[in-house]
Amino acid sequence: MSRHEPPPERTDSQPCDGPQERTPAIEFVECCVHLRIRSMFFVPEEMRAGPGRIRVSTLGGYWCNRTSVASGPDDACVGPELCRPPRGCHEPAAD
Repeated sequence: MSRHEPPPERTDSQPCDGPQERTPAIEFVECCVHLRIRSMFFVPEEMRAGPGRIRVSTLGGYWCNRTSVASGPDDACVGPELCRPPRGCHEPAAD
């Protein structure tokens, strides 16, 4: 199509936003209920996961909700692989 040709007309059978692609499933891991990551506040799947389950991110950006920084009450770094038992400040999700 050249720059001056009008776009093809849409028929009623064509969706307005194009084909829908399925997004891959997000993998969650068990962790302390106080571990946070920014995406858990705006990604629907992460919001539904509930406390004590978090998505592993290669970008980082985790913080402890008890301290509001990237280290826990024990002054050690936080992350999904770090905020698990037997860490003393770990708090599991209620069943």
